[in-house]
Amino acid sequence: MVSWYLLMGIISAASLLIIPSVNLSYAQTTIEVPATTPCFLNFNSTHQMWDRCNAEEDFLDFALIGWEYGTGGYFSMMIVGMFVLITYIKYHNPLYPMMVGTIFLPVSWLLFPDVFITFVLIMIVAVVGITIWYAYVKQTKEYA
Repeated sequence: MVSWYLLMGIISAASLLIIPSVNLSYAQTTIEVPATTPCFLNFNSTHQMWDRCNAEEDFLDFALIGWEYGTGGYFSMMIVGMFVLITYIKYHNPLYPMMVGTIFLPVSWLLFPDVFITFVLIMIVAVVGITIWYAYVKQTKEYA
């Protein structure tokens, strides 16, 4: 027991000798970041908003830009999540929302953020794994 205290005392003394020899560094560089506003919040531009927000090229993106800005870019994911949740609440079966989510996968591959694709794939693996576990563990037990 005494040897541990002695060892810790030696380590503490050695660390006190080493710590003051470390030089401190100071980062005094200031980085100026200009304030950016989305194209639809510039109230001084009247007809130029259509050009700045690419309304002629991608009308769907232009129509949803306010909702995407308000939800942090996850508006489409919230809509699909509502469809999946409504399907589960209506039918009380996890396979139907999985089918709805699978139907949305080709569309989401082109329109939705990469975070949504990763989340969907993780959730599909989790639900399929839980379904397989439920089929093997819960459905194969014989109750007397």
